[in-house]
Amino acid sequence: MVNLKSARDKPLVMVVDDDPRFLEIISVYLQSVGLEVSVLNSQNSLEIITNIEDVLPELVLMDVYLSAELLGIKVAERLKRNSKTQCVRIVFWTSAAFPQREANVSGQNPGKKFKEEDFWDKSEDLGVITQKIRNALKSDTARI
Repeated sequence: MVNLKSARDKPLVMVVDDDPRFLEIISVYLQSVGLEVSVLNSQNSLEIITNIEDVLPELVLMDVYLSAELLGIKVAERLKRNSKTQCVRIVFWTSAAFPQREANVSGQNPGKKFKEEDFWDKSEDLGVITQKIRNALKSDTARI
């Protein structure tokens, strides 16, 4: 298993979203509070997986609904089956009111692999999001 923390001075947070304006705002803010940030504006699962393999961030904030055809949950499942990326911590990032429930109802969360704390609300206060990111980065447990 790859030891992500030894590769850099600061942990890297990658934000994957289909909205370039949102990516710009969140990137500028997270960098302003001292976090190392990489952003990816993509709706292509292969591009997302390749970028995550290349960069190996400690934390990925992935939009649940990257497009009508592409769900972040499906990309995360592929990342967790990949030996190179299975230890990357993934949190789902959405503006949906009940993303976990929607994923379970739509059959996109087989076996209910994802827990409530794995879904974060994009509209939360940026200070709260920053604290959640810092807490997730402190966690030694890689999980979906």
